[in-house]
Amino acid sequence: MDTQEARAKLEAERDRLVALRDRQEASAGLDDTLAEATGTLSNVDQHPGDVGSETFERTKELAVEDQIDERLADVDDALARIERGEFGRCEVCRREIDAERLQARPDARYCKEHQQEADDAASNERDLGER
Repeated sequence: MDTQEARAKLEAERDRLVALRDRQEASAGLDDTLAEATGTLSNVDQHPGDVGSETFERTKELAVEDQIDERLADVDDALARIERGEFGRCEVCRREIDAERLQARPDARYCKEHQQEADDAASNERDLGER
């Protein structure tokens, strides 16, 4: 994949993610306090299930926003690699990343081998955090 094609795909993905994040923020109302979101002045008179449901929904919305922000950071990093002339090279071994991989995921940072190592490390970190 040439850098012009990659830049176009990445910029389109960035635009999509920004619009998605904007819609998510507008619909989630995460700037509101829990009392504002539930329409009450105090949580004392609320059934724990009601507050729990609202808390769950807010947590879910925050997780979605985090995922969008992480993906947006990946796209921005890939655009920066294009600017530096480092696009399409593994950040670990500096070998070229397969064209098929870049076509499917233009923001890829690693070759297949090093991507597997990064995925394994992230999985191990999650497993340790759950204990």
